[in-house]
Amino acid sequence: AFSSNFNSIGMDKKYVGYMYGTSDDPYANTTNSTIKGALEYWFEGKSKIGSTDLSYTNLVPYEEEYLEDAVWCNDRSESSTSATEIRYGAYSRIYSGPYKPSLECPRGNIDKFTVSTINGNGKSRHKVGLITADELTMGGINWNTTSSDINTYLYTGSSSYWWSISPSVFNAAGSGSAHLFLAAAYTIRHGGIDGSSSTGVRPMISITEGVSVSSGTGTADNPYVIS
Repeated sequence: AFSSNFNSIGMDKKYVGYMYGTSDDPYANTTNSTIKGALEYWFEGKSKIGSTDLSYTNLVPYEEEYLEDAVWCNDRSESSTSATEIRYGAYSRIYSGPYKPSLECPRGNIDKFTVSTINGNGKSRHKVGLITADELTMGGINWNTTSSDINTYLYTGSSSYWWSISPSVFNAAGSGSAHLFLAAAYTIRHGGIDGSSSTGVRPMISITEGVSVSSGTGTADNPYVIS
């Protein structure tokens, strides 16, 4: 839908966070990431994100009736650490193998971004988020998918990258760089592009139970209409 960096800088492990804290308490949820703010502005139909002029439908009037308060899991569990690198939970599940993608959020509410505190941390302003790397894998996009394997609605034919919400590694070498998993055409990338790079954003929403499709085919030219 648009482009954004995940965080405007990435020289600390706190910047793998959808929200983050200080260097002493990096995973505290005190400051919005760049991408969280951009998603919430998009949801509100704001006309500008960063320096880009945009025009989107304001989804706030439909939020209560049509959207589920889904959990958006920014899994910051550290699966392995060394002097030069921290690998996060999704890395061990979907990249270093064997594949064990999961819909669990290992650290509980601190990484479960929701509007209400019933199912998560209540730190989201609106019912919008990003897909996890585990969900990408379950949906048919993984690190060794080839062009002959493509059979997923997540692949649009574009080679452009777009963000997931899942941290992959923090590389402590040099000045440091925080990385998150990205969808790259029909594969997943975990490095090379750090969170301070401007990359594609595909906002995710979850339709509430009981909503039906009244018309449309689900294409860009003829989207679903729900009621």
